[in-house]
Amino acid sequence: MNEHLEHGLKELLESPIDPSLFPVKKGNKINIGSYSIVKRRDDYSIKDYKTETIVAHTYSKAAAIAIAKNLAKKHNKTEQILKLDREYSKHDIDCKFYQHIIKVTKDETQRDIVGTRFDISIFRADLVKQKIESYIL
Repeated sequence: MNEHLEHGLKELLESPIDPSLFPVKKGNKINIGSYSIVKRRDDYSIKDYKTETIVAHTYSKAAAIAIAKNLAKKHNKTEQILKLDREYSKHDIDCKFYQHIIKVTKDETQRDIVGTRFDISIFRADLVKQKIESYIL
């Protein structure tokens, strides 16, 4: 085996592993470092077990994971992620509303208008979710 490759592999195996890289799911909890994410009725709760405090509540699971992972890595991006999560929440709820209107309306013009708004909200929700997920990776 190439001596350089062998040395690189040995170094990789002996280096300390960052626990924030490996989320662990236990029951209804996801643990990332010293942070735990729990799905509640309407949101996700992120708890810091070192201080026994609730750090944040999020609408989406992706935002909860992003916050916990960033805090475990000692990066405080919580406010930016929460802002994106609120934006995602707005578009997701709008999509549900528009779907309902499309389903129950008998007016074709209204259905077309709401269908266009639905498409725009889906597009914006996907963009915001991608931004949130960029904090995870």
